[in-house]
Amino acid sequence: MEENIPKELIVRYLSNEANSDEQIQLFDWISLNVENQKRFNEFCEVWNKNYTHPEEFKEQQALYSLNNKIDSLAPIAKKKTNWLKVAALIGILALTATTLFVYSIKSVSSEITYVVKTNPPGQKSQLQLSDGSIVYLNAGSSIELPEQFNDKIREVHLLKGEAFFEVQRDSLRPFIISTGAVQTKVLGTSFNIKYDELTTEVAVRSGLVSVSNNQSAELLTVNEKLTITGNQIIREQANLESILAWRNNTLILDNLNLADAAAKIEMWYGVEISFANSAILDCKIAGKYKNQTLENVLKAIAYATEIEFEIKNKEVKISGKGCH
Repeated sequence: MEENIPKELIVRYLSNEANSDEQIQLFDWISLNVENQKRFNEFCEVWNKNYTHPEEFKEQQALYSLNNKIDSLAPIAKKKTNWLKVAALIGILALTATTLFVYSIKSVSSEITYVVKTNPPGQKSQLQLSDGSIVYLNAGSSIELPEQFNDKIREVHLLKGEAFFEVQRDSLRPFIISTGAVQTKVLGTSFNIKYDELTTEVAVRSGLVSVSNNQSAELLTVNEKLTITGNQIIREQANLESILAWRNNTLILDNLNLADAAAKIEMWYGVEISFANSAILDCKIAGKYKNQTLENVLKAIAYATEIEFEIKNKEVKISGKGCH
């Protein structure tokens, strides 16, 4: 593939007007090398700073400004830009307030039948999709999946909880995971997504992943993590050993107080924990427990904190004098 990419193609993508072939062309260009990734992120920064607020949009001014700002960066294409076409696309963006990086499924979704898979606390599962992709669903999580992908799009909805995706590469059908107002899109890669009503966290193990909401768009590479909470976006290096510990059946209690540790234990083992008194709730707990039973984990915690516990079926009662 040529090293240069037309500016019009990037603008079409950011304004949600690129077709499937154009998206694939852009993704392939981005994945060629680190310089292309940096180049694309520079373009996104210009776009996000200037064209995410439709109420401030003035078409001719934006057109002139975008041309100057992008041309001030190193040239990425010798091909002459059709700026009248770009202006029309930006106008569409302003009028419809479309979300950056969102692949529009239009009427495609009506052709797909979805089913919901829910794991209760204490139960994990592995799901194989019709395209060969695999989803590992954590305990207490719920995902909406198509019975069969069609020939235009692959889309799933993580409704709550956490899932690890191993996506089969398909250059004709991008793979999209929706978590509320956030969309994660890939062609073929592996990554972890954790989602609740307030926060979406995406961590990449392999490949390239684009993540977007209605404010901005980011492109993640291996060992990067993005956390989106409302309008706040934090990008950082990912501790994959910790993030993916659940996939290896390892429970990590990372210097948590007993109340927070108990919440993780409840979800991990599918039990309910009660406390005899509040004095023990601030006891600090730290440890890694791989393939351990509930009783063994509680014994280790009891040894470190001098608490006592009692297990009856799916109920656990914890007592003690407290920690100092």
